[in-house]
Amino acid sequence: MLISQARLQSDLARWQSQGWVSEQGVAAIRRDLASRSSNGFGLYGALAVLGALLLGFAAMSFVAAHWDALSKLAKLTLIGSGIVGCYAAAYELFRRNLDGFAHAAVLAGVALFGGAIMLVAQMYHMDGNPPDAVWLWALGALAAGLLLRSNPALGASVVLICIWSFMTVQEQHLRIHWGFLPMWALAAAGVAMTRWRQGMHLLALVLSGWIVLSCLQFDRAAGRYVLLAVGLVLSGTAIVAGDRIDRWRQISGTILAHGMTLAYVALFAIQFVTRSWFGSQTDASNLWIWGSLTLALLIGAMAAAWRIGHQRALWMAYLFFSIEIFALYIAKIGSLLGTSAFFFVMGLLVIALATVAYRMRAETTTSMGAAS
Repeated sequence: MLISQARLQSDLARWQSQGWVSEQGVAAIRRDLASRSSNGFGLYGALAVLGALLLGFAAMSFVAAHWDALSKLAKLTLIGSGIVGCYAAAYELFRRNLDGFAHAAVLAGVALFGGAIMLVAQMYHMDGNPPDAVWLWALGALAAGLLLRSNPALGASVVLICIWSFMTVQEQHLRIHWGFLPMWALAAAGVAMTRWRQGMHLLALVLSGWIVLSCLQFDRAAGRYVLLAVGLVLSGTAIVAGDRIDRWRQISGTILAHGMTLAYVALFAIQFVTRSWFGSQTDASNLWIWGSLTLALLIGAMAAAWRIGHQRALWMAYLFFSIEIFALYIAKIGSLLGTSAFFFVMGLLVIALATVAYRMRAETTTSMGAAS
C-alpha cells in the first residue's frame, strides 16, 4: 500500500500525542524514511532504467548499421568494452549510493550482452538453435544481477527465462518443457539471496503460468484435475504449515494466493469451459455439486487469508467468489427455480458463517480487553 509522506508524518504526530509511539521512536522512524527516500528506487530510478535501455538499443543499432565497415577485432573490442564499461559504471554508482542509476547501468550491460550474442552469431555465421541464444542471455542477466545485487537485472533474467521456455516449446513442439524448472530454481535462488520481495511475487506468477499451461497442454481433459490437485496442495500447505513457512520467509500468503488461483482456474474450466476445448464437458446436473464445492473452498480460502492477515489473498478470494456467482447465474443450474434455490441455500450458509465469524471476533476482542 502506498502512503504519502505528508499522511505518514501526520499519523506519526498523532500517534506520538496519543502515547502510542515515543519521541525516540518517531525520530528513528523519520530517519529510516529519510534514508529510504534518498537511496530508494523511485521515479528517477525508473526513468534512468528506461533511458539506459533506450541508449543500449541505440548503441546496438548504431553498431549494427556500421557492422560491415568494422574488422572482427574492432567489433569484439567495441562490444566487450561497452559491456565492461556498463558494469564498471554500475559498480561505481552503487559505491556512491546512486542505486537507481546503477541499476540502469546494469540493465544497459545486460542489453548489450544480449545484442553481443546476436551480433557475434551473425559475424561468425552461427546458425544454431535460437532459444539457446536467449538461454545464454538469461544466464548473463542472472549472473549480473547476483554479482552486482541488481533486482531489475534479476527481473530481466526471469523474463528472458520465460521467453526461452516459450521459444523452446514452439521450436521442439513440446507438451511440457521440464527444462524451465531448473532455470526457474536458479532465478529463485538469486532472488532469495537478494531478499527481493517483489521478485518472489514475479517468480510465483511465472511458475503459476507454467503450471497452468503445462497441465492443459499435457492433457486438456485430465489436466484440469491435475491443476486442481496442485492448487489444493499449495493452498493446504500454506494453511497448515503457514507459521513454519513464515519463520523462513513471509510467503505463506503468497503461496495461498497462487494455490487458490490455480485451483479456481481448474474449477472454472471443469464447470464452464466448452467441450470443443477439452473434449468433454461437465454434466449440467453435476454443475451444482461443482459450484457448491467451489464456493465452499473459496469461503475457506477467505477465512485462511483473514487468519494470516494477507489482504491480497483475501481480495482475490472475494473476486473469484464474485466471478463464480455470476458464472453460475449465467449458466442457470438446471432451471431458474433450481438456481434460485441454490443461491438461497448458499446465501443462508454464508450469513451463518458470517455470524460465527462475528461472534469469534467479539469474543477475541473481549478477551484481549480483559487481559489488558
